[in-house]
Amino acid sequence: LTDHHELDLEQPIREAILLTMPIAPLDRADCPGLCVVCGLPLDDGHHDHPDDDVDPRLEALRGFVAD
Repeated sequence: LTDHHELDLEQPIREAILLTMPIAPLDRADCPGLCVVCGLPLDDGHHDHPDDDVDPRLEALRGFVAD
């Protein structure tokens, strides 16, 4: 509260609005998302970059993920 007994709601309202916005906006409703390497839509077919560039330190985790 301020000296005039007013409650500043600007920051909580701003945060509430920002939290409702999508983290990764899509270009259309049925978009599966964008490739994190080249930025093309995932449903555009084959991309020209390798999919298995894995950090060697994380290679042991590959067995936990289904192909």
